[in-house]
This record gives sequence, structure tokens and C-alpha cells, in this order.
Amino acid sequence: EQKINKYLKDVCAAFRIKKKISFHSARHTFATLFLKKTKNLPALQKILGHSNIRETMIYVHVLNEDIENEMKKFEL
Repeated sequence: EQKINKYLKDVCAAFRIKKKISFHSARHTFATLFLKKTKNLPALQKILGHSNIRETMIYVHVLNEDIENEMKKFEL
């Protein structure tokens, strides 16, 4: 994990990306994208290796566009 973080830091520097990126941030991104595409929270929990669904929810970031799309389902 440390080697990957060093590599990511070097890539960010090369492309002048100022945002801090780490291996751990990739887990958050994966969890968000996986849930967005599949809507399968129990599968995500297993993939991430969590025994408690609350742990999994820490990694899931709800996107504004998802909220808007879900709210449109209630329009008549």
C-alpha cells in the first residue's frame, strides 16, 4: 500500500494534481461506483470484506445526480 501511495503521489505531481489521492481513496471511489451501477449493497459489503453493513456505508458516497434521479420517480 505504501508503494502504491508513493506512485500515486508521483503521478499527481507529474500532472499537477493538487488533491491528495491514496490507495484508500480508491476504495471509496469503487464503492460509490459499484453501488451506483448495481444497487447491490450486500454484494458490496462482501467485496469490501465488512462484517457490519455500517462499515460499508462509510465508503459509499451518494451523488447528487443519483438523488435527483431517485426523486424523479415520485413525479406524476
